[in-house]
Amino acid sequence: MATGRISKRVVDAMRSAGVAVFLWDEDIKDFGMKVTSSGAAPYVLQYRMGARESKTRRYMIGGHGSPWTPATALSVVRTFGTTRVVDQRSASLV
Repeated sequence: MATGRISKRVVDAMRSAGVAVFLWDEDIKDFGMKVTSSGAAPYVLQYRMGARESKTRRYMIGGHGSPWTPATALSVVRTFGTTRVVDQRSASLV
């Protein structure tokens, strides 16, 4: 589990590497980025729908590129918080 500060420079470097990996932000818990081997890089928010025994799920905020940058994805996470406010039926942020 790689952790670090998610910035445009880090995103571009990881996309050019061509390997599938997760990068979790060191400052904001449960916010991260998944880089696929094809170079796609969606921003994700990890949450649970209950106690620790519940399954971990990931909500995709959006893929890297217009309009999603590390700053805009972080602003969404800060707006909704990491309190896992999620609608059970649609698994989308409320």
